[in-house]
Amino acid sequence: MNVIVVESNLAGNGTLALERVKQLGYRAIFVCKDPMEYESIELNPLSIADEVVVIDTYDITKLLAWLDTQVDVKAILAFDDFRVIQAGIMAEYLDLPYHPSVKSLLSVRDKSLFRQKLIGTPYEIPFEIYHSKPPSFGYPVVLKPVDESGSVGVRVCCTPEELNDGIARIHGLNQINGRGFSVSKSALLEKYIMGQEYSAEITYDALKEQWVLIGVSKKITTPPPYCVELAHIFPYALSEVVTNEIERQISKVLSHLGLSNTYAHVEFKICNEQVFLIEINPRPPGGMISHLIENTYGVTPSSLMVASHLGLAIPRPTSDSGGVCGVVFITSTKSKSIRSIKVTHSSELIENTNIYSLPRTVDGLRSGEDRLGYIQLKSGQQEVVENLVMELLDGQGIEIYE
Repeated sequence: MNVIVVESNLAGNGTLALERVKQLGYRAIFVCKDPMEYESIELNPLSIADEVVVIDTYDITKLLAWLDTQVDVKAILAFDDFRVIQAGIMAEYLDLPYHPSVKSLLSVRDKSLFRQKLIGTPYEIPFEIYHSKPPSFGYPVVLKPVDESGSVGVRVCCTPEELNDGIARIHGLNQINGRGFSVSKSALLEKYIMGQEYSAEITYDALKEQWVLIGVSKKITTPPPYCVELAHIFPYALSEVVTNEIERQISKVLSHLGLSNTYAHVEFKICNEQVFLIEINPRPPGGMISHLIENTYGVTPSSLMVASHLGLAIPRPTSDSGGVCGVVFITSTKSKSIRSIKVTHSSELIENTNIYSLPRTVDGLRSGEDRLGYIQLKSGQQEVVENLVMELLDGQGIEIYE
C-alpha cells in the first residue's frame, strides 16, 4: 500500500506526513523536482521516504505517465502551494476515494477565482483584476498577486501612488520564484477590511463527512501597508458562541466551494461581529503554527491531513496543555546590516530561540522573508502569554547588534 507525497513546504509539513504514513503501515513515496532543495532543511523528506522519485512536478504529463506505472496507491498529497493542483489531478486520474477535487483546489489556489466563487454569498467583498485603472470601489485596497504564496507582493494601498508602487513591485518579482513556479504577475484588488485577523485550523472528518475546527490562532501583524505577520497565539480563546459561529461559517464556505477530504488553513477577520474571509489554503499552516498545534495537542496538522486523504478517523489529541502557546518573529523595521542577535528576556515561558543566518543586511520589513528568527513560547495562561508576546514585539529582551 503506497502513499505519495508530491513536494513539501520547506518548514517540513510534508516530512511529518511521510513519518505519519509510515507509522500507519503504508509505504511512503516522495516525489520532487529537485532533491537539492531539501538538503539543508532540518525536516528532510529525503531521509524519511521509502522511495524518492525525481520528476518535474510542474509537468503533469510526466507525473501521470509515472503514476500509470504505480500500483496500490491509496492517497496522493501535496504540502507545497504550487503543487496542490498537480496532486489533485493525480488523485482524480486514479479515481481515489478520498481527495479534494481539482475544481475546489483551483478555486482556493487562484485568488481571483476564490473571490468569484464567493459572489452572491454573505462573504462577497468588492474585488477586480487590475487593468491599469484605479479601483472602482475606491481606496483602501489590498493588492496581491493571484498565484503567489504567503505575503509575497501583498500590500495595502491607500492612494494611486501606493498602488502604482505595489504594481511595480509585483511586476519586478522574478518570473520564476524560489520554488521554480512561473508567476503570472496578474494582480488582484480587494476592498480592505478592518478588524483583527485570525486563522482557523480546520480538518475534514472523512468518516463523518464534515469539517472539524481544531482551533483558532490570533495573528499580530505590522500595520498597513505590508501587514507582515509578527506573532501567533494558539489556541486563542474566543467566546464559545463566537468559536461555534466561526466553525459554522467556515464549514459552510468550504462546502460551498466543494472542498473536502483535506486540511485547511483559513485566514479571516472579524469586523462588527461578521466573519470576512481573507484566504483559504488547502494544506497545513506555515508561520510555525503547526508547531504550536503539536505542542498543544500532541498531534500534527500533517497527520490530520493524512487521515482526511485516507478516509481514517481523525487522530485524537495525545495531550492538552490547557493553555495557549505562541511564536514571536524577530524583525527589524529599519534598513541595517545585522551582525548578531541575542535574546536576553528572562521569562520561563521562552522554550526555544532560532536566529537565522547572520550577518545579513535587511531593507526594512515588507514580507515574511525579512524575518530574522523566531522565539517559541511554552504553554501558559492566555493573558500571560499575550503580554509576553507584546513585550517581545516591543523589543524587550531582544538585542540586535549592527
